[in-house]
Amino acid sequence: QNHLENKSALWQNIEVETKWQSAIEAILREKISALSVDEIRHEWEKERPNAKFVLLNNAAQNAPQNDAKKMPAAIFGDHVLNPSTYLKTHVHAKNANIENVLAHWLNGVFTSPDLETALLRRDKLNAEQCLVTPSGDIITRECITFFAPDATHGLLERQQEIEALSIEIALIGEEVAHARETLQTIEEAITDNENALVSHRSSIEEKKSVKH
Repeated sequence: QNHLENKSALWQNIEVETKWQSAIEAILREKISALSVDEIRHEWEKERPNAKFVLLNNAAQNAPQNDAKKMPAAIFGDHVLNPSTYLKTHVHAKNANIENVLAHWLNGVFTSPDLETALLRRDKLNAEQCLVTPSGDIITRECITFFAPDATHGLLERQQEIEALSIEIALIGEEVAHARETLQTIEEAITDNENALVSHRSSIEEKKSVKH
């Protein structure tokens, strides 16, 4: 057994701006479902899954990835692409290890608002760079890869929905807890009033008895 059942996938550990979810799916492909493990062993070759599968080595994740930080100065050369169009700026990891991996995998990937703009900019790309549109189409100097949804499509969107529901559930839980406290306060006040009423009635009955 590989003991991977309780491992969380990459898509569960990143936050992607809604507009660029298809772009991230197109660039990462099967990597979006990658699982982190402490060790990758050759014995696992005999327990291969029936589909493409990616494992992340935790030791490698911990190693700093400086490529992305050097990218604008190191590989732009004589061509200038705005660093603000770097796809990585639209993705945020939930921990430093995943952040390092994303910086490496998304190095040299730039965004374009549409295919027409990408085609106008493709001559500024070098062999290690590409442009990606919000719809997930990938443009290099040599070719265009049109995006089509696969088995992993929608994972990021569902993760956002799960997180939004979790927040909503937490808020509802707080409201329910507050309502219970309020109800308890009201019930205690009612009990106090009932006790006071009973005491008042008893006092009246005692006074009547004395008069008679």
